[in-house]
Amino acid sequence: FCSLMGKNNWRYEEWNGSAYGDLRFLPDDLHPKMYWFGEGNCKVGNNYQIPDRHAAVRKWVAPHGGVVRVEGRAGIEKAGGDGVSISILKNSGTLWPAKLLTGEPAMHNLTVQVKQGDALSFIAARKVPTAEGAPPDSVKVIWDPVIAYLKSTPAVWRPNPPSRQNLALGKYARSRTLLSAYRPFA
Repeated sequence: FCSLMGKNNWRYEEWNGSAYGDLRFLPDDLHPKMYWFGEGNCKVGNNYQIPDRHAAVRKWVAPHGGVVRVEGRAGIEKAGGDGVSISILKNSGTLWPAKLLTGEPAMHNLTVQVKQGDALSFIAARKVPTAEGAPPDSVKVIWDPVIAYLKSTPAVWRPNPPSRQNLALGKYARSRTLLSAYRPFA
C-alpha cells in the first residue's frame, strides 16, 4: 500500500459496473487521510476496502510472466448489514468467484499463471449498491492479499502504458541546458 499509484505494481480503482476509474489520494498534513477515495464513501486503505455505489478495487499488474500464489483472508469488520460481495478477476475473467460476506471470513489460496501485464483485481462491492444510510463500517472489508512469484520468466521490456492523468501539468520543470527552442516549461 502506498500513496503513489502504481508503486510495486498496485493500483487503486473503483468499478461502476462498466468501467474502472482511478481513486484519488490527497495528502494533508493537518488532517491525514491514509486511503485512496472515490465517489461517495468508496475507499481503499492499507488493509481494507470500502465499497459504496461503486465497487472498491485493489489491482495488481504483473511486472513479468510466471506463476504466482495469491493468498488472503477477507472479512467484514463489523457483522451485519446486507453484506459485501468479494471476488478476484484475472484481466476480465473470473479467477475466484464472488462470495457474499455477512459475518464469516472467506479465504483464498490460488496458484495462477500470469503474463507480463496481466491484472489481478480484488473487488469488493455492496450487495445493494443503491442502499442509502448504511453505516460505512458495515461494508468495510478487511482484505490484504499477498502475491508471491513461484516461478518467473524474464521481463520483456516495453514502455509503460499511458497514464490517465497528466503527470507534468502544473509541476516545476528544469533542464541542464537552455535552448530557446527547447524550453522545459513548454
